[in-house]
Amino acid sequence: MITKGVGKMRIENETLAATHSEEYDQLLKTSHAFNVLDSRGFVGVTERARYFGRMRSLARQCAQLWLKTRESLGHPLGVASHPDHLGFQKEDMVELKKKVSTEPRTFILEIGTEELPPNDVVNACNQVLKFLS
Repeated sequence: MITKGVGKMRIENETLAATHSEEYDQLLKTSHAFNVLDSRGFVGVTERARYFGRMRSLARQCAQLWLKTRESLGHPLGVASHPDHLGFQKEDMVELKKKVSTEPRTFILEIGTEELPPNDVVNACNQVLKFLS
């Protein structure tokens, strides 16, 4: 796969700070391309395991690069030392909370049923109706 080579080359060259997000985007594109080809029957049974292994390896490398980047920055995620770093000021939050509707809303639940046998989908629908209504 071309995307595998491009992703590996970029992962080995860690000069850009934003590389991890570019690599992750490339990994998602690779995974999507695989799913499209697999759904259309272009991937053989023996090839599936090999492609899954390659994608798993790229995902592991992306995660390691992400951790290395976060470590070099001192793991700043989720830490706001000053209120100025918050997305909204406290006064703005009070106004925004007033705009939130208290009326009941329609609940939508999307259940992924890709590659499930039809009987499993029917059983899942019945369980959703039974336990969530």
